[in-house]
Amino acid sequence: MNEFPVLAIQNALMVPDLEISVSPIWNHAGRKALQDHFEQHSLPAWQSGHLSLSHTQEIGGYISCRSAFVGFDIETVSRAREELVLRISSTQEVQEAPSAAALWCAKEAVFKALLKLQQPKVLSQIKIIGWHKESQFETFQLRNADSFGIHFSRGLVFESAPHCFSFFVCRP
Repeated sequence: MNEFPVLAIQNALMVPDLEISVSPIWNHAGRKALQDHFEQHSLPAWQSGHLSLSHTQEIGGYISCRSAFVGFDIETVSRAREELVLRISSTQEVQEAPSAAALWCAKEAVFKALLKLQQPKVLSQIKIIGWHKESQFETFQLRNADSFGIHFSRGLVFESAPHCFSFFVCRP
């Protein structure tokens, strides 16, 4: 993977205090070490919903923010098959998304950000619309943000083979 575009993500999401770290050290096997680190050293962020973790077999990481609730997801692109994504999405959502992996990651990131707000019971209650191609990313909107008590939100997705990454920030 090329250098991770932290500054570009901060700018696109309009949240300058967003902290992002991604590393092979925090892969699936190392996820417990990452969780332990935050439970021991960043307890307020861990409890407040201003921290989100994700991992795959190869890579893992986190985002943290003091000024917004955050959600982060990493997925191996080949795992997010269209027939699986259709179980949690409408046909229209799948058709409008840049890829099945992008839609899956977007919904997961939103779901995680809503953990301490009004998190829905299932991913299918999250409706993603408004995909827009920007220079490095695909941005998206949460169609039903009001139903979760959200007044500000931004999301983005990008793929860096073999992974898809999604970030979502929101404020009530």
